[in-house]
Amino acid sequence: MKILLVEPFEGFKKILKSLLKDFTQDIIDTTSLKETLFYLENLVDEKEIPNLLISSYILPDGNAIELFKEIRKKEKFASMSLIMCTSEEDPVIYKEALIAGATKIFLKSKLKEDLKEYLLNFIKEREIEILSGTIVYIEDSPTCA
Repeated sequence: MKILLVEPFEGFKKILKSLLKDFTQDIIDTTSLKETLFYLENLVDEKEIPNLLISSYILPDGNAIELFKEIRKKEKFASMSLIMCTSEEDPVIYKEALIAGATKIFLKSKLKEDLKEYLLNFIKEREIEILSGTIVYIEDSPTCA
């Protein structure tokens, strides 16, 4: 699993990385809206696209809602899950984030427990997607015909 972490504050970035290390070592980090969009726009191979983007609500040059709107404009990022972390308990911000394409919103005060639970479920869902399919068994022996 590849995670893109968008966090401008080094202290909180360290906390997030320590939480994420149990799930993946493949963590890319950026600090701003522009840097994140530049990174995503310059991906050469679709295999490089992160499965998950975790962004702080407040960014130095905008916010996560603006970032999510820009990401959702591009079809190649449609399957990327977008998570917003915030210390705000504002239903208006939550609604705007969901409309912009957020998959999940976490309060920073409850992040440790909630993010771990979410990631465990996220991984399980991805495994099911990978393993799902259809099996067709065709018997072509003359005795069954």
